[in-house]
Amino acid sequence: VALVIFAFMSLALSGVFATANRFFYHQYKEDVLKVRFITSMKYIKNKMIVANDILTPLPGGISNNITFFTNVVRNPSNLNQICNPLPSVQAQWHHFCLTPCPSPLSANCLYYHWGSLAISNCPTYTNIPSISLTCGSGNNAVFMSDNINSITFSRQNLPANIVRINFNLYSQAKGEQTSYAGIVGRDISHSFETYISINKVSQF
Repeated sequence: VALVIFAFMSLALSGVFATANRFFYHQYKEDVLKVRFITSMKYIKNKMIVANDILTPLPGGISNNITFFTNVVRNPSNLNQICNPLPSVQAQWHHFCLTPCPSPLSANCLYYHWGSLAISNCPTYTNIPSISLTCGSGNNAVFMSDNINSITFSRQNLPANIVRINFNLYSQAKGEQTSYAGIVGRDISHSFETYISINKVSQF
């Protein structure tokens, strides 16, 4: 009788321990994803705050990636040309993009790319250099976050120097959603939307 009672008690305690373990693991996973999500959003904002010009998406456009410049001035008579107004500060290009994650990461991954621009000092303008890259590949690829459901950079119905960013994080819980384990392992979903204004440099 004692062995049977002990066996039932052990089984009950094992179930409680397993449920608690799943709960704390889920909380840990949610905290990690939230930190990556918030950090990525802050990183995008910090980079774009010092931007001077947006290459893509074009005014009125919308895309899941964005390319912009820092320390450049665009030629008002030829928008395909730029120059460096502060020779002591390197002109750079920056690119944020979304692409399917490699295994074993989940959903889509957000990457950041950057590089220097070989352009003339103002007021001598240079044609915008070609920027060719594969999202997530190359020595200058910086991984930001996985489990990204979507990100959009929109310039629709906005002034030319403003971008609307809509950022969505989603991670699906494992198991049967109608069971207690499914309730403990609920889906993780967060969204963030903001508007960022870039500071265009006055013409040289």
